[in-house]
Amino acid sequence: MEKKSASLRPEFVDEWFSCVKPALFIHRDRLDLHYNKEEFNKLIAPFSDTENVAALLNKRLSVQANGIVYEPGRDGGIISMDGRPMVNVYRPSTIRPIKGDVAPFLQFTEHLIPDPEDRHYTLRWIATLSARPDIRMFYSLLLFSLAQGVGKTTLAMIVSRLVGLHNTSFPSSEQIIAKYKSWLVYKLVAVVAEIYEGDSRKTYNSLKSAITDSPIGVEEKYQRV
Repeated sequence: MEKKSASLRPEFVDEWFSCVKPALFIHRDRLDLHYNKEEFNKLIAPFSDTENVAALLNKRLSVQANGIVYEPGRDGGIISMDGRPMVNVYRPSTIRPIKGDVAPFLQFTEHLIPDPEDRHYTLRWIATLSARPDIRMFYSLLLFSLAQGVGKTTLAMIVSRLVGLHNTSFPSSEQIIAKYKSWLVYKLVAVVAEIYEGDSRKTYNSLKSAITDSPIGVEEKYQRV
């Protein structure tokens, strides 16, 4: 009896992207979750009689992309970059604008940043992050105060939720000066609690390139370059 060749259901194929480099599988509805071949096959195993589903999916040109990009402001999924199909893993914030009174927020910023010019540029920075995430700004906010509890952390929490917590990282000083910079990958905002500790300026100096360089080179742990 002739053995029937394995095939994939069109509904299943439509759920996935197959990336060439890095060799990963990405679900269309969960662009933040990436699986290598072994992980993907194990994930799908309970729902398939075929051991190597990854090999079958790799044969489908419609789901294949050359690589992964993070392009805020563009739709997630396969997009064209320099004529090549790429998977854009950016996901926008879930917060949507509604009509309301902004006075409490403006009063808060007046308390936090008394200087009118500094406050003006801070509000512009926040507005650009939330409304135009596609614009790369080459400066960041440095908030400092002699007193504790004036609202710096509150502002950081507001900004992180405006852009989406999935687009925000909270690295420690040790992570910033480390060789591997995973805290920079697929993020719009990084909230750093302390950048100057004692007599060391390593954290401050390490942040310079992350703020001013474009594009940013990142080396991730356990990832092939």
